[in-house]
Amino acid sequence: MLNGNELQLLNDIIPMLRPLEEATNIISGDSYCTASIVIPMVNILKEKLANVTPNMPDANDIKDFLPQEIDRRMGAIEEVSFLAMATFLDPRFKKLHFKDAQA
Repeated sequence: MLNGNELQLLNDIIPMLRPLEEATNIISGDSYCTASIVIPMVNILKEKLANVTPNMPDANDIKDFLPQEIDRRMGAIEEVSFLAMATFLDPRFKKLHFKDAQA
């Protein structure tokens, strides 16, 4: 059985994990994954995580950890030329602004 602190921690963590779940569902729900969605998905994940405000210190540690891991794994994603070109040419992302000006 979880105590009060553990329940509060879970309540703080769930909003941080929800964007990751949504991204997973979007990518895995398509019959084929298009390369053009990768860059916007990573940028949206970072923005959504930045907007979460946890109450507990342990949840703050997780909030700091998740974007670091996304950057470690996907930090230079805009520099991958075929992904940048696919995103640029996809009309769904016509008004998307890349974070990196060189992309």
